[in-house]
Amino acid sequence: MPKPSRRVVDAAAWDVFARHEPYYHILSHPSMLSPGPGQQAEFWASGERDIASLQAFAGLGFEEGTGVDLGCGLGRLTRALRRLTSHQIGLDISTEMLRQAREAKRSFSSMEFRQIREDYWPIETGSCVLVVSLHVLQHMSSLELIKHSISEMGRILAPGGRAVFNVPTTRWRGQLVHWVRNSWTRLNGSQDARHLMALEERLAQSTKGSMAFTEQEIMHDMFQLDCRRMKSISLVSLRRAIKNAGLEWYRVQRSPGPGNTLLAAKKISPDQCE
Repeated sequence: MPKPSRRVVDAAAWDVFARHEPYYHILSHPSMLSPGPGQQAEFWASGERDIASLQAFAGLGFEEGTGVDLGCGLGRLTRALRRLTSHQIGLDISTEMLRQAREAKRSFSSMEFRQIREDYWPIETGSCVLVVSLHVLQHMSSLELIKHSISEMGRILAPGGRAVFNVPTTRWRGQLVHWVRNSWTRLNGSQDARHLMALEERLAQSTKGSMAFTEQEIMHDMFQLDCRRMKSISLVSLRRAIKNAGLEWYRVQRSPGPGNTLLAAKKISPDQCE
């Protein structure tokens, strides 16, 4: 049997998470397990706080134009982007997350949600003034997809547009440790690998969401899938990806060690690239 495509598996997994405990799988906090009205209100309020923090970090003001929330889930940040742009687009790979996001948007007429189905995002080139993404790139299933997503940020931004996002980064020593750990896992984790492969095949064939999977599979086994495991990118690769996307970072904040890196970048005009 051919191996299911990465895109199909990732989208199916996030559909399962969306049907299971969507608030928890987005914020990963125990208070978001079957949240009541008060905790749901806190979920949305946390998006407002995060966007306010990104605004202060990147020096953003309100602009007429489109702001994009990559990996929007239920639209936690998409909704908060109304303070920065006149039109908001939430992007996600999960059909079920987007269905719930559209239900939750209520009277927010400036918002819309689109699904990423292909390599290129369903947004016109140079049509946006802002892209934001928090705690999303680290869960993408490969470093190539992380770099491709940065490239797409550059493609959809108009000259002068901003991209503000975070991703864990490592220096060369961290990359060496990561390579050794992955090599050891490949050599000694064949049983786990077979189990995960079988799980991926079930996900690719699943149409019933969380009812087809046990609580153990959802809350433990699926967290070992590529779309949930934490990933980091080397600072060298990150710089190169940003440059190749036609972006220029103007503010960077990095935690020590295998640190989370928050950065703000600006789309430069073609003549500045020369």
